[in-house]
Amino acid sequence: MKSKAKHLIVAFLSIGIIAAIAISCNKDDEENIPDQVPTLTTSAVFNITNNSATSGGNISDNYDSPITARGVCWSTEPDPNVSDSKTVDGLGIGPFQSEMTGLAPGQT
Repeated sequence: MKSKAKHLIVAFLSIGIIAAIAISCNKDDEENIPDQVPTLTTSAVFNITNNSATSGGNISDNYDSPITARGVCWSTEPDPNVSDSKTVDGLGIGPFQSEMTGLAPGQT
């Protein structure tokens, strides 16, 4: 019986040590992953001329994600992205206004 009790004690201690190590492990890969993406509302386009227009928006909540650039991107092709023409109008949360220039007359 004493041998069985020793084996149980060793087993429980081993499980306790493994649990303590697992709990203390650093979770670097899981840190700083936001649960939500920032909240952005866009402004209507106004002040439209032959070669320019104004728009912008407001980032009202960043959910602890860094806002490294604000602005508007555009293209004559579908699905414009930041590789296309763009403005850079500050960083962080808050409202911003974007002056789009170099537009071609008659393009949508």
